[in-house]
Amino acid sequence: MKYTRMSALVASAAIAPAVLFAAPAQAADLRAAFVAAPQAASPSAEDDRVEVVRIYGSKDSGPGVKEAALKALDGTPADLREFLEKGQFQARVVDNRVLATRIYGKGGPGVKEAALKALKGTPEDVQAFLDKGQHEARATDNRVLVGQVMSTGGPRVREAGKKALQGTPADVQAFLDKGQYEARKQDEADAAGSKEPGKETGKPSPKPSKDATTGAPGDKGTPAPDASKGTGTAGTTGTPGTSGTGGAGAGETSGKPAAEGDKNTPAPATGGSDLASTGAGDSLPWAAGATAAALAVGAGLLVASRRRRNAQG
Repeated sequence: MKYTRMSALVASAAIAPAVLFAAPAQAADLRAAFVAAPQAASPSAEDDRVEVVRIYGSKDSGPGVKEAALKALDGTPADLREFLEKGQFQARVVDNRVLATRIYGKGGPGVKEAALKALKGTPEDVQAFLDKGQHEARATDNRVLVGQVMSTGGPRVREAGKKALQGTPADVQAFLDKGQYEARKQDEADAAGSKEPGKETGKPSPKPSKDATTGAPGDKGTPAPDASKGTGTAGTTGTPGTSGTGGAGAGETSGKPAAEGDKNTPAPATGGSDLASTGAGDSLPWAAGATAAALAVGAGLLVASRRRRNAQG
């Protein structure tokens, strides 16, 4: 037993120096290999780059945010981290104010008032206006505008406007964008149709009678002339050949129509002359006859007076 223990001690003493001198050399080699190996990129830097690219391509990012994102992508990992933690928010504040100002220029009274209030407030107020406030103010402005359109529109426009006001804000916007113009065209078509004859009351317009257009006898508006009383034309009085100026009185006194006059005296020719149109040409034969009768009576009286004188002498 003693020899065995002594052998183990001798062997341990012989091996110990070799082990002690070899351990530092191996440690130095491991340290040198770690330093010489290329240092791989950290996972956080790659994630930051992906996030910056996503923000740049987002539709919610304005010009200022996109410009800051490009600058960070061209820089170091520290620039990426700076953009994600601080830079993007600063750029977004500027973009939001520019957008709010643009909405103010195109909005109605309510939108303008809300935009001004937001621009005087904090960045959170501007963001709240962009997210919600502008839409609420625009809905109020649109309803006011619909009321103005209805006040100046026709029946169809008023009906369409009333229907839109009873619906959603989208219905109101659709009326302002398109509905009011379609309704106005219908009002114009109805107005043009009502001006046509028979369209306003739904009944056909009366047609003029044949008697009224031709002036033939039988028209109730204009009675036909009575031939028995005379109207100032030749042959209407009891004395044939007289004119219409004094013929009415003569015809009524005699009580006879013009056809029952003296058959021995021929009727004057139709058309006549200028004297016949005044009545002088028709009375000339009667004047000559009366003169001849007066001469005959005077001659008879003269002969009778001479005979008396001869008889007395």
